[in-house]
This record gives sequence, C-alpha cells and structure tokens, in this order.
Amino acid sequence: MKSAPAEYPNKSAPPQGHFNTSKQLPLFPNEAPVGRFMGTTNPRHVRVLKMFLKEKKLTREEVDKIARASNGPDLIADLRQLGLELPCRRFSRRDFDGRFCRPGRYEATDNDIKLLEAWFQEFGHAAH
Repeated sequence: MKSAPAEYPNKSAPPQGHFNTSKQLPLFPNEAPVGRFMGTTNPRHVRVLKMFLKEKKLTREEVDKIARASNGPDLIADLRQLGLELPCRRFSRRDFDGRFCRPGRYEATDNDIKLLEAWFQEFGHAAH
C-alpha cells in the first residue's frame, strides 16, 4: 500500500513546476478574438455593450439602469447567447441595512472587448 503524499512545506505556494494561473499575463495580448459575436439591433443591448467598452465591469443594478429595463440577468443571458462570455464575479459589500452581502458584477473579458470593438467598427456604431 502506498503512503499518503507529503504535504507541501509552504501550503500557500504551489509545488515547483506548477504555474499560478491567477496571476499569469496573456501570452498573446494582441491576438485576434476567439469566437464570434453575432451582433444585435436591440437598443437595450447596444446601450449596455457601449458601457462595457467604457467600464468593463457592471453590476446587475447598473445593467438595469443603463438598459432602462428591470431584468439585467435576462439581458446578459441574451448577450451570452449571441457569443459573449460576460462572466459574473461575486464581491463583498454591505447592503443598505449594514449587512454583508455578496452581489455579482458582470465583467467583459479581454476577448469580449475585442469582439465588441470589431463588431462596432464593422457596423459603424459609435462605440464611445
């Protein structure tokens, strides 16, 4: 029977030969975007997409306000079906009553930004 593997001397550091992917820079930052954004003519979508190009990160409340609608998660789901990633990352903050909560923030990835810039340029939309 094999014995259990020894623990790492420094538990916070990965073993030698492994990369900490959370701090790696992209290998080819100027490469062409992967995938395809299908595009949209929905004015709510376009308003939110323009803001993603400026801010890159938006909370659900910000998406609702920019879109002038009240269902930001559904709008983001539409944009994901059109080819964008727009992952949602949780963060900590206090709510109005002073309690801790963990709302989400949608983030346009570098690839999303490249796809949007190409789409806005191709179809003549003023992105800024």
